[in-house]
Amino acid sequence: MKILLADDEQSTRKGIEIFLQKQGHNVTAVENGKLAYELILKEHFELIISNMQMPEIDGVELVKLLRNKKIETPFIIITAYASIESAVEAMKMGADDYLPKPLILDELKIKISKVENNLKLLNENKLLKEKLHKKNCLRIIGTSKEIKEVKKMIQKVSREDNLSVMIYGKSGTGKELVAKSIHTLSSRKITRL
Repeated sequence: MKILLADDEQSTRKGIEIFLQKQGHNVTAVENGKLAYELILKEHFELIISNMQMPEIDGVELVKLLRNKKIETPFIIITAYASIESAVEAMKMGADDYLPKPLILDELKIKISKVENNLKLLNENKLLKEKLHKKNCLRIIGTSKEIKEVKKMIQKVSREDNLSVMIYGKSGTGKELVAKSIHTLSSRKITRL
């Protein structure tokens, strides 16, 4: 798993980095949130582990910046200033999990294992959606330019969950087939008027 680790304490950062590498992970370690943010904008990581209190950009601000940019990479906050309030704040900003310092490495290992399992499920879900997509598109018969455009539009709108879609046309033109295809390929629900 490709992990970005951000912690301003050099000894903690190095200890976690060595532990994660021994677990077989590809780890990039940085000393502050600003460097982490710059790297995340350039590279894809499967997990971000960040200290809460850091200079320039702290962990809570980092997760907030990422979520505002629609970067949904799993995010674990670690901190020596553990409290219910700080945990709630981090989770409200979009952190997926929270660990207090001193860090218990076995707990971190369990949290990472959960992230790996979730990513595996997401990838399986994506593959199943692609298979369903192929199956559904095969049910829309035709090779004309217009039919190809309809198929492209189905693909496009099914990826955008925040769009409203209105399908209209004469009876028997395949409106329901298009609606079912969009529904199957996305997380949206069909609403009947």
